[in-house]
Amino acid sequence: MVKISFIIPTYLRPDALKQKISEINLFEKEEVEFIFVIERDDENTYKLLIEAENKKIRIIFNKGIHTKSFFNGAEAANGKYLCFMGDDDYFLPDNFFSALKKINLDGDREWYIAGGIYYDQKKQQIRKIITNLKFLLLKNYNKNALTLVNFIMTPSVIIKKETFFECGGFKSEYKYAQDYYCWLEVSKKYEPEIINSFTTGATFDDTTYSGSFDFKRYIEYFKKISKFQENFILNFLQFFTTAYIVFHNFFLKTIFRSIKKILGLIFYKRKNDDSKLNKSQKILHLTRKFNLKELGGIEEGIIQLSNYSQNKFEFTLYACGESNKSFKYKNINVKIFKTNFILFNSHFSFDLFFEILKKKKYFNFIHLHSPWPTIEVIFYFLKNKVICTYHADVIGKKFLSNIYYVFFKKFINLEKIKLINISTKKYYLSSRLKKLLNNNNEKVFFQKMGIEDISNFDIKDELIRPEIKEFYEKKDKIALFFGRDRHYKGVETIKYLLKKNNEINFLISSTNPEINNLKINNNNVLHIDKLNLDEKIFVLKNSYIHLFPSSNRAESLGIALIECQMFGLPSIIYELESGTNVVIENDVNGMIVKDYNISEYSNKLSYIVKEETKRDILSKNARINYVNNFTLDMHELYFNKLNDLNV
Repeated sequence: MVKISFIIPTYLRPDALKQKISEINLFEKEEVEFIFVIERDDENTYKLLIEAENKKIRIIFNKGIHTKSFFNGAEAANGKYLCFMGDDDYFLPDNFFSALKKINLDGDREWYIAGGIYYDQKKQQIRKIITNLKFLLLKNYNKNALTLVNFIMTPSVIIKKETFFECGGFKSEYKYAQDYYCWLEVSKKYEPEIINSFTTGATFDDTTYSGSFDFKRYIEYFKKISKFQENFILNFLQFFTTAYIVFHNFFLKTIFRSIKKILGLIFYKRKNDDSKLNKSQKILHLTRKFNLKELGGIEEGIIQLSNYSQNKFEFTLYACGESNKSFKYKNINVKIFKTNFILFNSHFSFDLFFEILKKKKYFNFIHLHSPWPTIEVIFYFLKNKVICTYHADVIGKKFLSNIYYVFFKKFINLEKIKLINISTKKYYLSSRLKKLLNNNNEKVFFQKMGIEDISNFDIKDELIRPEIKEFYEKKDKIALFFGRDRHYKGVETIKYLLKKNNEINFLISSTNPEINNLKINNNNVLHIDKLNLDEKIFVLKNSYIHLFPSSNRAESLGIALIECQMFGLPSIIYELESGTNVVIENDVNGMIVKDYNISEYSNKLSYIVKEETKRDILSKNARINYVNNFTLDMHELYFNKLNDLNV
């Protein structure tokens, strides 16, 4: 019988994972299991866990968004009790096993809480004052005090599985503090058994996601904890403690760290870099965001380039994000830097800025994905050779757009800009870029997009949510829409189609609140938050038609269109005079609606649902179009161009 299930989500962190695997050997004689919740695309993690050949290790794949990983692990657990740990949390063995004996003897309390210690990545104890204060509050446990200060260290909690679910578990709608909100719910019903020792260590540093600074996070935090008290004085104290956390984190994580980085840059001494002995060309990609859970066209394009390069080129990628972290994804060394501010949708990070200054001589090329005004300003003054991929005309407030293009005209015509990538000639000819170039058309390079063929990918059936499989089993001729929450994705069209076409079946995967909050009473619509890889391939294989109603030229190409062509899934699009109309040829491999006519878009959908023979012809031509024009070897011209430029 399994006594305790340890739930450990992990993603792209092999070093932390290796240490965690080594700890499992300590539990050889214990009735426990270690459930590692991993992501389908994290092949290295899967390999490490399989090679460990430890019977106490169980692997499950996360279903849905990353915030569901703890919950999914708990559902799969066989243990009577649950313990939730990060992949970089670890045990203090003597104390933990003493606590385990107590639990085995005591037997049936709803939950147990011990103390936890903070460590840095070098395993040096940090935050000692906070640790001692939390432990003091824990030893004098009071559920009202818990609503003021979170003194529970989650890796040191052992809770009955049935109690965890009875109280709601870790709710995935909360991006932060899932565990704290759960402990508050449990505390309303059950008194914990307090273990008077420190049983686990938690790694805490600049990369700790839960410690990243975000004002919206603390507004949500206060709203949530204030609901646990109906006392004005306690609510006031909750506001005070929340304000203190905001103040403390702002100075510690933003101002203090920025000063530290500036001083580090001033006194930085360049070391001899052995990697210079590596003769491969070093390319740094700079793009605003790189979130593997929400990949867009820019990110997919970079990944596909690296897939083709096969380590002949050294790929590094810098982007902004919610916290600092580094990982390797396929052939790309990825570094994410904490965003300090966003100015007119242009992300900026002081850490990224300092890193660029440190490493500016390391790379053969800087590949800048434009528009990104704050980074373009930096490289205006640096001497690096720059490749600029121009993704789209700036769509937004006209005044700000014009100011930006005054600068961009100077930037794009600099001698250091060696190559200007653009997705298609069709987009270029009607773009603002063409008007800004001063007889530098010889720099323009039309980067054909190639995508790895995954149409024969081996789908894991257990990773597809039952509601998706059931929908496709019971419905036919399903119209598919999937896309990120962006202003140009054609939300108004989707809303119109869902209201107008009760006889057509729709699978809608979007985080757009307008779509997801739309009240549709018919059972012909299935809403899904985000599709994982297996679900995405499943719906691409089994859908009837793809809806791609992007409404302006911010949609410069549309990788989703190419993915659908790969699976022989025809699309309905609007005429945008952009790369979308290069991928889709009207009445050949898809359908094009002119003049952003929503009613006509709906008519085209109704027509193709009735005309199965026509749809089959479009489907066959879609696959041919992919094979002839969008396979991975289309990137060969790009790498040949780089070799020529570096001679």
